Amino acid sequence: MAIAAVIIFPFAWLQNGLLNITLSILFGEFLMALFSTIIPLSLEYIALRSMSARSFGVVVSMEPVASALVAFAVLAQPIYPRMAIAIIAVTIAAIGITLTEEKD
Repeated sequence: MAIAAVIIFPFAWLQNGLLNITLSILFGEFLMALFSTIIPLSLEYIALRSMSARSFGVVVSMEPVASALVAFAVLAQPIYPRMAIAIIAVTIAAIGITLTEEKD
């Protein structure tokens, strides 16, 4: 992310976007980084320590399914037939892997 910020900086500077930055904008950007990246990745690293790599892979593969369902429930975004098929396929695959996982 730091590299991306350095790369995008000249473009923001050229568009005079840096002159319009206020404290409230910086605070909003900080909150966005906190809730969209810092907290989720920190929780994933904590989970990875206590789960097998296979189980963690299943959980991570279910993230898009959870996102689609939240978008449907909260944002009223429609779930099209292709999306529903994909959600069902990923869910079945995750259940299959979970049921066939060998315990250490």
